[in-house]
Amino acid sequence: PILGFSRWSSAHLDLELKRGAWFRTRTSHPQVLLRLCTSMLPAADDNVARAKHQSDLWRASLLAAGLPGLASFPRSDAVDVTLKDILRSHYIRVKQEKSNLEFSRAHNMQE
Repeated sequence: PILGFSRWSSAHLDLELKRGAWFRTRTSHPQVLLRLCTSMLPAADDNVARAKHQSDLWRASLLAAGLPGLASFPRSDAVDVTLKDILRSHYIRVKQEKSNLEFSRAHNMQE
């Protein structure tokens, strides 16, 4: 079973799961699972408390999933922009490499 909340359609979520955009794990820490399912968000007008709460839950779930490297990774708007740039560059490079490989294979088949 999948535990979580998503505003996407089930087909969209299924596609993201197939692409590996989500971590599916089992936890050996049931208290984290209980906290994720039952914790209440701070008041909607308290943005600082809400952000800290979400960050704490995110880190706790990554630790419970056995991913301490991701749990300790720094988060901020600046870091997110940097990560997006890195991922975009990686995607472009991989796409180009794939295109080059396909071209090379097609060229070799013509010989």
